[in-house]
Amino acid sequence: MDTHIAEATVREALLFSARLRQPPSVSMAEKEAYVNKCLKMCGLEAHADAIARSLGVEHRKRTTIGVELAARCLYN
Repeated sequence: MDTHIAEATVREALLFSARLRQPPSVSMAEKEAYVNKCLKMCGLEAHADAIARSLGVEHRKRTTIGVELAARCLYN
């Protein structure tokens, strides 16, 4: 199930994930740049400022994938 804050935009959802899950050593500018890259990878650029609850099923699923990508978990 796709669970997102209903009032958040797609960009805000990805940025929230990046802020919480990327290390503090990564600057905000880098996090924002990576979020923009994730939006592009997921085909969500046109929906970046859309409210999550207004999206159809396909774009909610893409948002969920983008949230996980924005975490940018790097394993050694």
